[in-house]
Amino acid sequence: MSFFKLPDLGEGLQEATLVEWHVTPGEIIKIDQPMVSVETAKAIVEIPSPLTGTVKRCLVQAGDCVPVGTVLIEFDQAESIKIDTGTVVGSIQQTNNTVIEDSFIIGSPASVPAPIKNNNPMKEGASGIRRAMAHAMDAAHKNVALVTLHDEADIYAWPKKSDITIQIICALRQACLATPYINAWYDHKTMQSIPQKEIHLGVAVDTEKGLYVPVLHNIAEQSPEQLREILNRLKQDIARNQLALADTQGATITLSNFGTLAGRFATPMVTPPQVAIVGIGKIREQVIAHQGAMKIHPILPISLSFDHRALTGGEAARFLHNFLRSLEENT
Repeated sequence: MSFFKLPDLGEGLQEATLVEWHVTPGEIIKIDQPMVSVETAKAIVEIPSPLTGTVKRCLVQAGDCVPVGTVLIEFDQAESIKIDTGTVVGSIQQTNNTVIEDSFIIGSPASVPAPIKNNNPMKEGASGIRRAMAHAMDAAHKNVALVTLHDEADIYAWPKKSDITIQIICALRQACLATPYINAWYDHKTMQSIPQKEIHLGVAVDTEKGLYVPVLHNIAEQSPEQLREILNRLKQDIARNQLALADTQGATITLSNFGTLAGRFATPMVTPPQVAIVGIGKIREQVIAHQGAMKIHPILPISLSFDHRALTGGEAARFLHNFLRSLEENT
């Protein structure tokens, strides 16, 4: 008999919620055949079978939230084993005897968990998305020297019926290109900021389940039309519970457009290893002095939070200056 544990799915994810089994006991499964779908803190991940054989027992039920290392399934009459030490497939533990223990494999390969029952305490808490947000914010609060700058952009010159989100993204990438040190990861072990060559933008998306942050990869190479197409696709994938893990990884800077709901300024939290996050407040009309006269213009509030370990106040202010200029000149 062989047993398959929930593998490490990358980026420090320590648990997952089982969404759906694609196999049933007694079924013959082939290597790389879709076996089970799990929801991590960031996406729905489909895990393939690591072997060819017969399914004996599914040890975790749909809806259960379990930590990495928990045995998910038991195989009988395994015909071939595919060992993969990567982060997705994980490893297989083999034994000739079935020994029921607690919830984890402990010690020898013969220690196998019993099926997870409905009274799983992890299932009673928050969803995987909300739990992940809580873990991430806790880590950010403990590990980031957070400072926030606020300012406003006068966007009266924007074309009518502008795609506001895409206008903001295009201005942000121009500011990142002008001040590349903002597009970086901070290595807390070496205490060094490491600039990233490509701009991978995390975009906060609010849902009933919690906060998702899909990533628009390499935005410097995308046209405004392509950026809109990619963003729409990511939002559709979230709505369908089909967001791929690859679409949640690698962000080098994050955008939170909370102003689509409410709020003027905020203190967005920087998620390590990133060094900055840009928050966008609600656009409002305001009376301002313009060319010697009083005018009513649309004003866009901006909040820039940064990790003061990685950036000086002057560096953050220069990025914010370039961002504001790009917004106001983005006609």
